[in-house]
Amino acid sequence: MKVLAEALIYAIQYIETSQPSDEDADVAALEMICATLQSATSEEKAIFELEAKRLGYPELSESLGIYQ
Repeated sequence: MKVLAEALIYAIQYIETSQPSDEDADVAALEMICATLQSATSEEKAIFELEAKRLGYPELSESLGIYQ
């Protein structure tokens, strides 16, 4: 899960900071990621939060609505 969390964090940060080529598609991708993460277990969400903090994005879990 740690590797998956790291990959998701990088993907989310890329989508949020990339030049908008198709904003609707970017928003749809973020919404799908967030919806998927909502079904994560408490342990998985905790790992995601720790990885986000380790990678320098401490606010990411809260902004995605998946914080504990």
